[in-house]
Amino acid sequence: MADGLYMLENKAGLHVTESMSQSFPLFSDAGVSSSPSVVPPSVPVVDPLPVAPTPTAEAHHMPVTTERPPITRVYTRRSASAPPPLQHPSTDPTTAPSPSNLHLPIALRKGKRTCTSHPISDYVSTAHLSASHCKFISLLSSVPIPKTVQEALTSPGWRHAMEEELSALQHNHTWELTTLPPDKHTVGCKWAYTVKHRPDGSVEQLKARLVSKGYSQLYGVDYMETFSPVAKISSVRIYVLLYKEVALALKINSVYSKQKLLNIHENVRVLRSPDHFSAGVYLWSHHEKLVIIDYRVCFIGGLDLCFGRYDTVEHKVGDYPPLIWPGKDYYNPRESEPNSWIDTMKDELDRGKYPRMPWHDVHCAIWGPPCRDIARHFVQRWNFAKRSKAPNERAIPLLMPQHHMVIPHYMGSRDEEIETESKKAEDKHKRQESFSSRSSYQDIPLLLPQEADELDTTNGIPTLNAVDTTQSHSNQQSTVSRGLSFSFWKSKVEPSATDMQLKGFVDDLDSVDLQATMSLDAAAQSEMQSLNNEWWETQERGDQVVSAEEAGQVGPRIPCRCQIIRSVGPWSAGTSQTEESIHNAYCSLIEKAEYFVYIENQFFISGLSGDEIIRNRVLEALYRRIMRAYKEQKCFRVIVVIPLLPGFQGGVDDSGAASVRAIMHWQFRTICRGQHSILHYLYDLLGPKTCDYISFYGLRSYGKLFDGGPVATSQVYVHSKLMIIDDCVALIGSANINDRSLIGSRDSEIGVLIEDKEFLDTSMDGKPWKAGKFAFSLRLSLWSEHLGLHAGQISQIHDPVVDETYKNIWMATAKTNSMIYQDVFACIPNDFMHSRVAIRQSISYWKEKLGHTTIDLGIAPKKLESYQNGVAKADDPMERLEAVHGHLVTFPLDFMRQEDLRPVFNESEFYASSQVFH
Repeated sequence: MADGLYMLENKAGLHVTESMSQSFPLFSDAGVSSSPSVVPPSVPVVDPLPVAPTPTAEAHHMPVTTERPPITRVYTRRSASAPPPLQHPSTDPTTAPSPSNLHLPIALRKGKRTCTSHPISDYVSTAHLSASHCKFISLLSSVPIPKTVQEALTSPGWRHAMEEELSALQHNHTWELTTLPPDKHTVGCKWAYTVKHRPDGSVEQLKARLVSKGYSQLYGVDYMETFSPVAKISSVRIYVLLYKEVALALKINSVYSKQKLLNIHENVRVLRSPDHFSAGVYLWSHHEKLVIIDYRVCFIGGLDLCFGRYDTVEHKVGDYPPLIWPGKDYYNPRESEPNSWIDTMKDELDRGKYPRMPWHDVHCAIWGPPCRDIARHFVQRWNFAKRSKAPNERAIPLLMPQHHMVIPHYMGSRDEEIETESKKAEDKHKRQESFSSRSSYQDIPLLLPQEADELDTTNGIPTLNAVDTTQSHSNQQSTVSRGLSFSFWKSKVEPSATDMQLKGFVDDLDSVDLQATMSLDAAAQSEMQSLNNEWWETQERGDQVVSAEEAGQVGPRIPCRCQIIRSVGPWSAGTSQTEESIHNAYCSLIEKAEYFVYIENQFFISGLSGDEIIRNRVLEALYRRIMRAYKEQKCFRVIVVIPLLPGFQGGVDDSGAASVRAIMHWQFRTICRGQHSILHYLYDLLGPKTCDYISFYGLRSYGKLFDGGPVATSQVYVHSKLMIIDDCVALIGSANINDRSLIGSRDSEIGVLIEDKEFLDTSMDGKPWKAGKFAFSLRLSLWSEHLGLHAGQISQIHDPVVDETYKNIWMATAKTNSMIYQDVFACIPNDFMHSRVAIRQSISYWKEKLGHTTIDLGIAPKKLESYQNGVAKADDPMERLEAVHGHLVTFPLDFMRQEDLRPVFNESEFYASSQVFH
């Protein structure tokens, strides 16, 4: 372990010597005199005294000589000999310790030793030295070295040397390196003196040094009060849990990723899961996106750690020459999915012909106790993967907590083996031995337990600090007043959040009052305020605060309430029952929303009551809430933003794009086609008023592929998994709205439900409203990007449901942008292509006219032909596109309405389970 000194801090300058109560000669603590004793030449030379060896049996037969050998060395060592046998118990402190004190530390066994006086004059002779050599020796002792500060101050030379030392320390700011923390001691210091000589023995410099006394501190007395650790013995360990894909279905090459990660360092451990053959799992995947650091901070949401995900608020479609998105990061899976990720810097697409597909995602950073719950999920999944794949492999360690407390629910089929606490105490040692890397898979616990001594159950409400971060980074400085601080490393240990289900998450949607769960009573709020203020103040004292530009990229940090939710089952996490708390949270929050529901998701596949194919009931919750608002004649809005097309390779009419069409089928079945769609139900009951309650949108961007190059467009792929309720509650995670993500027994997912504790005065439907700081700021950030608003216009969207915002800004912007894109590109998808025949005709027309276009008709002609007063005009497409604001467009509900998009018998997808697509 490396220790750091608290440097002496003294502003007294040259008067520092007045504060010294004691000083020591140089090296005096080592038992060596600071002034060597030298025999003057005038003193008669005394030959070295031989040390007689101890007589032995053989010594009586050795010849004895009376002549003394000539002196050929400056000094003579004593001859080595065996020590005589001890006749009586010795009290000499230099003798070996008795067996009775061998258990003591060596420092205590040695005790205080005394050195026998051996004058150097008994061993040093100058009889055979030259005159110059003798003069040199005499010069070495000509300047006395002071033994105390008072003695040094009496000599002008030594006083000057001390003044120079103090000036140098002051000039180098030696005493100002750090501030002495509370309740800590200084190391202390002393003066050390020595003389620097020239080769001829004359004095070159008197040297005085003020040195620290870091040798006298004792453990248990003042050691920890004096020294502060600057490094830890334990090194950083990194655990990576990757989804092991089915190679025929996905080309992510997780084997390559694993090898690259393992080659970084020996402390990086990687597991791929599941083992498809032994587990019999081929259709489902691990879909979480998590980064957890020391149980203190975590990142959770929809953002994958892979190529093509980084983007900016501009959502540029081109990057030539490559400056922002090099190599495989210039990504458009609609055109081509890379077959290999090994050559990462090699372009997959021709940047001069094809646009990249911009990416929109939302991720969240969380500080505080909820990070422990997310870590629990990771540990459970890691240990289950080890138990399933590598129970005897030493290279794959178990992630064990300090206290081995395992909840029976997560012990699989071994519930009957859970014993009483007294029995556990008796078998504690045996259990700890079973937690080796070679444990039997039945002995490996899956879940990180709760530390019982650190629980904070104040009113059952855990606290956190959350940061909303959209994947669209801004290049401008933000007006957020409070930046992002990384001082959590220095915070006090926060109490762990309790394992609780958020109140109101029940299957019966009619039985819970959301308002009761969204508000804190005064007593609980008062109790939590002191803890939160202390934690927050601790965070604010950090010395590593990011710049204003970086703070603008991530948004404000706000204290909130939090509940971790997930979808897991026996195959994914080793649980004995299926958990679908994400599904329950969606349905519960929608049913209890008062004014609006805002959804961004990669998919939107759900079912109404009575649907025997689609099992999740998010759509049913929306339908019931809209019908209640209609009956009560209250304003209520549902806004859904989804991708315009699935982000998979292949044109809608391509023979190899059956997967694309299948996903489109299930989404259209949910939204607007067939008896199970929500718009079909609502139009039958509400007629044209349906659009006042629910509407669907996508995102699109445009730009030149390079200077002077073609103008191109592409959808902005919505990959976020987000829901905002009434500007008070936000749900962020990895789960899509489909059965794969929500019913628990299929894909594994995790999310976080964030409920605000601090509110702002705003309006809702023209009435005063308390909007949560986190949810409100997140929605404003997203909407201002989608609508292309600048800072001065954001106040126009504070009220999300009033007609001036919903109809005159949101809906009007989407319709205008869609019309412009149709005029310039006639791109796919749009409301004017109702069949595959129409797609083929359009593609053929544009290829003949342009010579080259993209798979979704994303290249504009060099000039747009238009007629004004019967006169033909040729307009620049970029001038027409300047009227586009933001990226919001309407979702084309009539696209391919004449087609059955389900796979047919001559397509391989026909023989796959339909559950794969929904």
